[in-house]
Amino acid sequence: MPKRSKEVYEILIGFCFMLIGFMLPFLMVIKIIESSIELSLFSYAISLIGLALGLHGIYGLMVARRLREGEK
Repeated sequence: MPKRSKEVYEILIGFCFMLIGFMLPFLMVIKIIESSIELSLFSYAISLIGLALGLHGIYGLMVARRLREGEK
């Protein structure tokens, strides 16, 4: 199995955070979990962190790819 880079893990963790940030408000809307301001803020924060982490991972992959292409 090939070794995965740090950037790939950042993208995967960012995706998981974004998914959690989507599922929590969805569950609040359909009344599975009780909505509260703290949970809403947590959901927003985790979604924002996931977006930032995923974009950072994508940027890191782009930089690494350009460096590899420049070495050839």
